[in-house]
Amino acid sequence: MVIASALAAPPVFASEALWSTYLEAGQKLNRESNFPQAEKQLEMALANIGDLPADSPKRADLYDLLGQVYCKTGKLTKAEEILKRSLALREKNPKKDSLKLFATVMFLGTVYRNQNKFIDSETLYKRGLAMFEGSGPIKKICQCMVLTALGSLYAESDRPTEAEPLLRKALTLKDSSMFKGTFSASVIHDTLGRILAAEGKSDEAIKEHTMAIEQATKHKDPTAKAFAEGNLANVLSHQGQYDKAFKLLDDARLIIESTNGPDSVEAATLYSNLGLLAINRDRYDEAESWLKKATATHEKHLGPNHSNVGYDLGKMVDIYKNQRKYDQASAAGERSLQILTSCFGKNSPSTATAMNILAGVYRDQQQYDKAIPLLKDAIVAANQSLGDGNRDAALYMCALGQVQFARGEFSEARALIQRAADSLNKDKNAGPLLLAFAYSELAALERKDGKLEQAEILLRKALAARETVYGAEHARLLGDLRLLAKIVAEENKPADLAAVNSRIDTIEKKHPELALKPSVPSLATDKVTLSTNANTNRSVGDKWALVIGVSNFAEPELNLKYAAKDAIDFGNFLKNNAHFASDHVKVLTDKEATRDNIIKQLGSGWLGRL
Repeated sequence: MVIASALAAPPVFASEALWSTYLEAGQKLNRESNFPQAEKQLEMALANIGDLPADSPKRADLYDLLGQVYCKTGKLTKAEEILKRSLALREKNPKKDSLKLFATVMFLGTVYRNQNKFIDSETLYKRGLAMFEGSGPIKKICQCMVLTALGSLYAESDRPTEAEPLLRKALTLKDSSMFKGTFSASVIHDTLGRILAAEGKSDEAIKEHTMAIEQATKHKDPTAKAFAEGNLANVLSHQGQYDKAFKLLDDARLIIESTNGPDSVEAATLYSNLGLLAINRDRYDEAESWLKKATATHEKHLGPNHSNVGYDLGKMVDIYKNQRKYDQASAAGERSLQILTSCFGKNSPSTATAMNILAGVYRDQQQYDKAIPLLKDAIVAANQSLGDGNRDAALYMCALGQVQFARGEFSEARALIQRAADSLNKDKNAGPLLLAFAYSELAALERKDGKLEQAEILLRKALAARETVYGAEHARLLGDLRLLAKIVAEENKPADLAAVNSRIDTIEKKHPELALKPSVPSLATDKVTLSTNANTNRSVGDKWALVIGVSNFAEPELNLKYAAKDAIDFGNFLKNNAHFASDHVKVLTDKEATRDNIIKQLGSGWLGRL
């Protein structure tokens, strides 16, 4: 019987048997999530497909599978090309197999989404939705798939308010389907978690990411599990749970490097997240290594103007600032803003964040005229994209208040920071660190006005908020503790001062490498002792300072690492802590600190005019 069946079968040509063998091997490796090896087998199948008719559906099947694998290994241009070939074949006879046409449409839409071609992606997804309108189990499943894809698209294109209702509708459709147990809802829960985390709803986000991990584990999808673990790690990192976050991220990295390869876009995303975690842990050399690797991989596969590159560069700004490399920090911040504006427009949450990051670079260099318009634009962008009274806008108002304080515009700074604090107090999802930021800034303003009791109350509230995230002995409490020490000294409270100084000593001994990195750098001072001066809070009106620091010389071997940054920090200290009037301090760094300009500022240019 076996021989007869074989004789009765149509002839199988050697080339067809060969490409079928490669195809089957590629399918098996794809199911095992071994995408780099699957890619090799499927490319061999493609190379040996020549004897198949040009319009054979088998060609489209191979194109679809290879396109998916290219997407997993980060070769998006190849994925787009091969999936377009599949779509052209399937469109010749669209009614013959509408489910396969639907799948090709969705695959190509996802490639466009990953390339930031959001309009093209949305067009294809909506085409997929139109193909299966109405009721019925198959239609419900297809609708669920499209709504999940559209929700992910809107989340990634900075349209979170549109994304969340679609994802929740997708969950409802899945749960009402007779096939609800047969496919994973991991992507839905994971994307919802990212949206909730961005809204500050950390507890809800953790629940969604945990459900995503459970779904991925149940359906044996290691890639989806790794992504969900990585996103859960980001939430835990924001809460200060760094050890748990690192374990999750590192486990996710190992999975993705095994399934997608270390040179994939998916791996690069995890490298970027590891870089951010290292920044949060003040491990800047480690962060730089991860982020340079992430940026190079993203640029290689996605191009230099992809949003992922913009996000990586935004994170690099913190590293360059810590290294006192302000030219590089400015360049990275400007490029990040340019990329994200191009991807999402001027009034999006991500663009607003980039504006705030770049403004911080300018603020630290006392380039206030550059920082102020950026912060004002960030506030407008946040309010337009997220609605009035959102926590992002409140953060940018605090940052703008900081700049106004540094410029000596104290009443404007107070009004803005108080408005931000009031907004944050009304937002149950604001988060303790944002509140602490606002309280610390208000405390500095109250102290300047001599309202020491109110300043102390605000600063203790800031400390209590930070302690909920970092604990009682973290170096990020030092800024507030040092300011508190000054305040209680000025209030002549020796017992309180001794208690605060004891806490400072304990933290500095436990974290010597972080002792000079307080959460509010402008307020950092040496240990405070009680003073017999009549009025230590008086603004010094008759003292002036020209502060000079040069890091970059014409001869590179003479370059210094921290001179320019130290000059800027000292200028800030004189204004914010030593109570020099804002217009009584001038800082010259690098290119500004020429011999001629120094003589000019000491002479007719500035001090000579007094």
